Amino acid sequence: MSRTDVVVVGGGLAGLVAARDLTAAGIGVVLLEARDRVGGRAWTARFEAAGADVDLGAEWVAPDCHDAVVREVERYGLAFARDITAEGAPESQVNAAYQRALDQIDKDAAEIDFDRPDWYRGLEHLDVTMVEYLAPLDLPARAREQVLAGSFALMGADEHRYSALNLLHEVCGFGSALAAFTGESSRVNGGADAIARAVAAELGDVVRLGHSVKRIAPHDKGVVVAGVGFSVEARAAVIALPVNVLPELDLEIPFGPQAARVLAEGHVGRVAKGWATVSGDATGLHSGGWPDAIEVYAVPGEYRAAVARFGLGEPGHDAALDRAREAVGRRHPELGAELEAFSHDWIADEYARGTWVAATPGQATGWHELAASPGPFFIAGADVSRRWFGWMDGAITSGADVAERAGAFVAGRPVPDVRG
Repeated sequence: MSRTDVVVVGGGLAGLVAARDLTAAGIGVVLLEARDRVGGRAWTARFEAAGADVDLGAEWVAPDCHDAVVREVERYGLAFARDITAEGAPESQVNAAYQRALDQIDKDAAEIDFDRPDWYRGLEHLDVTMVEYLAPLDLPARAREQVLAGSFALMGADEHRYSALNLLHEVCGFGSALAAFTGESSRVNGGADAIARAVAAELGDVVRLGHSVKRIAPHDKGVVVAGVGFSVEARAAVIALPVNVLPELDLEIPFGPQAARVLAEGHVGRVAKGWATVSGDATGLHSGGWPDAIEVYAVPGEYRAAVARFGLGEPGHDAALDRAREAVGRRHPELGAELEAFSHDWIADEYARGTWVAATPGQATGWHELAASPGPFFIAGADVSRRWFGWMDGAITSGADVAERAGAFVAGRPVPDVRG
């Protein structure tokens, strides 16, 4: 059994940033990551058929809003790749209806204080499914589809399941529904996992790959974290794993009733994202649709462009990408035949069990309870961020915040309230 001050479980951005900040504060840290790489749900891989590096998971950053990502990019001498502007203004025949929906979303989002960790309190009237939220607006079919497509790009879940309150929080952060749905986004040069790789390089042998944790429990000296062939004893643990995988671990941790509910139910983020090469010209490709191939765009490659397409990953990843392929073919016949495909099934992935977080109605308090765990067990990650949840920015702010809180616990100081 090895010993340290804080054991961090999970080598995504939240765990890496927590480990880095704790180490910088002079606190002993061991970071355990099950995979053979860091980055978690941010994974940049080579698509050989295109001759391009593509992001199989997280990809987009809004530099005007995601300050934490910008700071990390600057810290490690990285840069942002070229921007891609979203599809743009709606069709003229639905402008009025679409604008009416945007106005209502903006009005409701204005009730949220983005800077409050408990931003959801007092907003139970908005904590309904997206389908229920839209019903009173009685939108024409095309306008409704545009709202749902824009919402899916943010929520990545079935509109019958995710809470509209989640979407309104995103809109509040972006400043308006139009900005949230059609604003500019950027990539990190070198891929979405470039920041994670840079932090891991700085941490060196603090990071231990190939360590799949099976048990997290109290110990007479704090906590013990164990897997096959290893165990680490520490004064505190930072658990920076996707929340949907936590029920699969042996957790001897007392959670409050609302947090326990979230763990039992999980979140409903279910995106199927795939890349493909095509026989035709994909230069400048970018379009949206509903309900399949909800967003389509291309990045250049050495041999061919890599075409991305998204959809709801139900009943499964492969079925969703099959529907997306057919929808792209109808929408863009100029692309010709799909040649080779490349993707990763995050829903089946044992270390993810879903894509980015999308909460159901009634879960908001539980996510806050998880984030606010007082020690010796601290929960971190984009899933529980008090700010940009589901985004790389939220993972970074959560990791930094939990480092401050765990550091205070180890030092015997009062643990600050959660903010990240």
